[in-house]
Amino acid sequence: MLGCALIAARKFVQESYPDCQLAILAGSVVRGEGNENSDLDIVIINKTEPSPYRKSLIYDKWPIEVFVYDDKSFDTFCDIGVQKARPFLMSMIVEGIPIVDTKKNVNVLKREFEDVIKKGPKPLSDDEIKEYRLKITEMVEDLKGSSDHFESTFIVNRLSFLLSEFVMRLNRHWIGEGKWMHRELIEFDSKYAERFNRAFASFYSNKDKDRLIEFVEENLASVGGFLFSGYRDVR
Repeated sequence: MLGCALIAARKFVQESYPDCQLAILAGSVVRGEGNENSDLDIVIINKTEPSPYRKSLIYDKWPIEVFVYDDKSFDTFCDIGVQKARPFLMSMIVEGIPIVDTKKNVNVLKREFEDVIKKGPKPLSDDEIKEYRLKITEMVEDLKGSSDHFESTFIVNRLSFLLSEFVMRLNRHWIGEGKWMHRELIEFDSKYAERFNRAFASFYSNKDKDRLIEFVEENLASVGGFLFSGYRDVR
């Protein structure tokens, strides 16, 4: 699959971005996880682009997601990813296979980004921890007070993302979006991920709020527990 993907990616880049400085094929196909539903993720750096954009298309029967930047916007989006603890663009460069590299600096970028990723995100500040505690507390209180199962499901869905994000950020581990949040949780600690899954499954399968709330409380214990009284957010 990888060989065919590389051929298609090279043809696409040659036809669509013939003057680009850098083109990298990344994603599940490169990681060896591709299947019949996989698309090709291609990062492009092209100095003639007026603004960054993401585009989805079908090329030669391949679904393609192309992420296009100029030098400045590429650096900006890399910095934003680090600030948000979601360095997806850096990860694509690190894992990716170069298709075009006119400046011959892709290996320098890979080493630089590998170092950044290895260090993990910056520690949460005390105020950020308090904000997470407050938001999680509010969701738990909403869950306790909800008598509608479907309403509760929406609360729990949001709680699953917020709690996993908090636990990983607290431990200086990168986070993700969508399916990547769960994948990052497994990479962070597979045994913890199993406990996390069981706690949330207790609600989804058995409507067991108590077990889930107990699990959430355990996760907040090391930072002071649930928080409502005494919190102040200066805007």
